[in-house]
Amino acid sequence: MKKAKDKFYKLEYYRNKYGISQQQMAGIIGVKASCYSHKVNKRSSFSLPQMIDILNVLNKEAKKAGDNLITLDEIFLP
Repeated sequence: MKKAKDKFYKLEYYRNKYGISQQQMAGIIGVKASCYSHKVNKRSSFSLPQMIDILNVLNKEAKKAGDNLITLDEIFLP
């Protein structure tokens, strides 16, 4: 069984909440879907520019939905 620290669960929660596919998110950060999956499962790391791109997209969707803005810490720190 995987532990919470083995995956970015908050990132996947928000991605699903706002209807963004893994393929779309991969395109946003400029990688293939399989590479995005590896990053989400912590087999490889997100770069800071990729984290910021993800944050910007999620906050754009949060704003549209009337939700509070999301922070990098909330998504990427345990």
